[in-house]
Amino acid sequence: MPDLLIGYTSAEGRAFALSAPTPVPEEAVVAMSRRVFIEPAHEIGQQVLDGCGAAFLYEFGWAPMEGGLGAVHGVEMPFLLGTREAWTDSPMLGSTDWATVEAKGRTLRQSWAHFARYGSPSTAEAEWPQWNGDETSVHQINW
Repeated sequence: MPDLLIGYTSAEGRAFALSAPTPVPEEAVVAMSRRVFIEPAHEIGQQVLDGCGAAFLYEFGWAPMEGGLGAVHGVEMPFLLGTREAWTDSPMLGSTDWATVEAKGRTLRQSWAHFARYGSPSTAEAEWPQWNGDETSVHQINW
């Protein structure tokens, strides 16, 4: 069984709810996020664990201090991929300056690269727990 790195954001469903024709209650957003993103990530992590593989799960909870959409689906992408120019007009980042995105993203990219090379995202800068079937073993990214 191959090893796995999988994650979700703290408010996965919020961006989808923003495009709804009528306002969506926050409880519905939370329930949808859990059912569509969080529970499946946990289930896949458990399948890897049951197959004797190593799984590392993360919850990306960062949200901009001003503006933005919160920790919505895909908000971690600017920290991992692309350039300032690619993300300049992204509403996800709010008023966050690129230097902050670049600095915080460096640690995240190092963890992902470490996972690709060694099978574990843990580095000297960031210790990641291995998934053990319990939500307490989900690595929290909340800079």
